Amino acid sequence: LPEKDTGILPNSRMYLHLPSETAKKALYYAPYIGHFFLTPAYVVSRDNYDYYLLILIESGELQVEYGGQRFIARARDIVLIDCKHPHAYRALSATSFRYFHFDGCSSEMLYTMLTEKYGYCIHLTQQMAVESAMVTLLGLAYNGLENEFKISAQIHTILSELLSQEDTANHPQDALVTKAIAYMEKHFNESMTV
Repeated sequence: LPEKDTGILPNSRMYLHLPSETAKKALYYAPYIGHFFLTPAYVVSRDNYDYYLLILIESGELQVEYGGQRFIARARDIVLIDCKHPHAYRALSATSFRYFHFDGCSSEMLYTMLTEKYGYCIHLTQQMAVESAMVTLLGLAYNGLENEFKISAQIHTILSELLSQEDTANHPQDALVTKAIAYMEKHFNESMTV
């Protein structure tokens, strides 16, 4: 990592990939993929950058300023930023996150759908598929980003899983019903009370 990146601990990783023309025309692609471990000295402030950004907070807190809003993202929160617009974020404590910058395919449309549905910060409910795809994406980067089709598939998985996530915060009754059904399915052969 460049020395100018204050607040990024040495065990952090960032991978750069220059996408092929095929990826630019037909796939999702990720020019930057990383896993950062941060101190509160970490600050990013940009007027613009060419890509969309997705951050999955693992621990700590990240204060984000984007789209006229200021909010704090915490563990299991996804932050979405269209970096073509001014944005800033900083660690408020010891923080770790996985991230990737992306573009291509239908990135703009899916980004718009996600932010219109959830805003710029999405709390993962029970989306193991998103976390698993993030780990796989980082693994592909670590191994040299040799297969742009696999990279594209992981990005698609993450974006589509986020879009299909149920907003249980706005429908607590649905969440209770889902939980009850899951319990009944697991214990169907036992005697149950109401």
